[in-house]
Amino acid sequence: MGLGAGVVLMVVGAVLALDAIAMPQAVTDVVRTDVVGWICLAMGALAIVLGVVTSRQAQRHPSDRR
Repeated sequence: MGLGAGVVLMVVGAVLALDAIAMPQAVTDVVRTDVVGWICLAMGALAIVLGVVTSRQAQRHPSDRR
């Protein structure tokens, strides 16, 4: 999962968490969309952080590694 997937997860999570769109009653009866939205936001932030960390490690020179 890279930076792009993290950004997409954060956008979807923000839409769901902040109720930016009205979900059908059939969905809201079964799923708490605000909770799913916060989970997506957290996973998106984690994906972005991990993507940045792994890309920085890949750019290091091999002699710098210990």
